[in-house]
Amino acid sequence: MAAIPPALRKGDTIAVLSPSSRLNDLFPLRVARGIAWLESQGFVVKTIFTPSLPRSPLRAHARARAAEFHSAFSDPAVKAI
Repeated sequence: MAAIPPALRKGDTIAVLSPSSRLNDLFPLRVARGIAWLESQGFVVKTIFTPSLPRSPLRAHARARAAEFHSAFSDPAVKAI
């Protein structure tokens, strides 16, 4: 049975990232509104976004996206992704 993580509390950090599609580019207002709402609830938001991902080769693109995930998971301040 998997352990249930502790509930988030005000002041906790939530990492926001979008590895499958660049929502920051496609829907900047929606992303900004979502982040603003999380912040209004008392959370600290850390946006993990590489603005200029390599276009080619595909391997470099995938590595850059994976690095975003690794950054979120390895940050001890991040309580939710």
